[in-house]
Amino acid sequence: MVEGIPVTGSAKLSVDGFTAALVGKLPIQSGFSVFGKLGMIAWDADLDENVQALGLSQTDTFGEDGTDPYYGIGAEYEVERILMRAEFERYDISDSGEDFEIDLISASIGYRF
Repeated sequence: MVEGIPVTGSAKLSVDGFTAALVGKLPIQSGFSVFGKLGMIAWDADLDENVQALGLSQTDTFGEDGTDPYYGIGAEYEVERILMRAEFERYDISDSGEDFEIDLISASIGYRF
């Protein structure tokens, strides 16, 4: 509420990205290996804001995009064509003088054909 005037609003942020990376894998022993990756992410972010006050509505849209580096490390274990993988990735995003670091920790299970 601004000086007795009820104000409501909403915001929606959407981010899309596409990555490509080179992966180096080092076998250690008995199906266990470690790996590192280095790549790039192409991203697109859009922010939609809507504010209502005194029966009026204002909508603003902002958008940014870019291409930035990312890197990661991980470990993999394979037993009879079944893969178990854990990894850490860091995305270093820079836009308009601002720097953002996005960290991702993931685990996956796969089957090698």
